[in-house]
Amino acid sequence: MLLPILAPKTHRELEADAISLGIAMQITNILRDIGEDLERKRVYLPKDLMNEKGYTIEMLYNQEINLAFISIWEDLAIEAKRFYEEGLQSLHSFL
Repeated sequence: MLLPILAPKTHRELEADAISLGIAMQITNILRDIGEDLERKRVYLPKDLMNEKGYTIEMLYNQEINLAFISIWEDLAIEAKRFYEEGLQSLHSFL
């Protein structure tokens, strides 16, 4: 949303990278706030990934940190890293 303000002349060319950066930041927020979200009865971990890894919502509410949870966390962190790398490709355009 800020891209047209931050880069009025090049915002159209930067849009895909900005979207990638936004996705990366959202995944980071999900990972950072797992415990806080859980206290508020909110779960943002992808169900399909939890199912794939054999990690249940009950395990999450019981705060079980096991190999399945670690695998989910690491998969999401890797995905965020990929989106950060995509999103930061055009950082030089802002400098």
